[in-house]
Amino acid sequence: MGVAHLATRAVSAISRPIFGKDFSDLIALGCQVITRFDDAESVYLTLDDSPNSTSTLNILNELAKQEVRATFFCIGWRAIQYPDLVRKIWSAGHEIGNHSMNHPNLWRVSPWRLRNEVRACQDALRSTCKGPLRIEAFRAPYGNFRSDLRFVKRFGLKHFVKWDVAPSFEKPDPAAMAEYILEKTRPGSIILLHDGFEGEPQARSEAIGKASAECISIVVPKLKSRGLQFKVISQNGLQATSNKGSDQPATLPVAG
Repeated sequence: MGVAHLATRAVSAISRPIFGKDFSDLIALGCQVITRFDDAESVYLTLDDSPNSTSTLNILNELAKQEVRATFFCIGWRAIQYPDLVRKIWSAGHEIGNHSMNHPNLWRVSPWRLRNEVRACQDALRSTCKGPLRIEAFRAPYGNFRSDLRFVKRFGLKHFVKWDVAPSFEKPDPAAMAEYILEKTRPGSIILLHDGFEGEPQARSEAIGKASAECISIVVPKLKSRGLQFKVISQNGLQATSNKGSDQPATLPVAG
């Protein structure tokens, strides 16, 4: 657990009894962050830190085998480095979301850099695909949203997306990850997996991406057997159960 996460927990311990909100809620007031949807029939599979030279194709192959679509939150510099992978994600019918240009902790950057992180990623993704690509979903690195992000919607973004189901990636064990997801997922859940892990050593990042692909092969058939469909974020719009029409995003586990 990082120092920043420990500090956030300490501040939340003070802010919760005074303001009735955690620190992460207070700093994101006004953003209308989606954590899950009011959807009795579907779940939403999302992957962070795409594209990745060692895991993206494995994940795409598994999704094709399972005949489901997912939302890939892509980092701008990675899209520039691996444009063919971004095009493969798009051509396979998956949704592409904005995950910032360089994956900084947005709680620590200036308003100017925040806007440029979002805008540069939008530009990188659109130029990579060179077509009618609509990028409407944004996920802040580490899930760290802040209130002034609401002003970047003019770049074409409509949905600020967190998650309500995120397995631990401390030890990337596909079986353990799948067990957690199957226990916690309910209709409308947004599930977080990783296509690699930004900022981690290459071997560990590759292991996390590989585990995510294997995890998909376990959880998708079982969630389908519950009668659940898989949708991408833009198929639902802003029907968020945790904060629809409010300014109170839910508190969530730290991830990338």
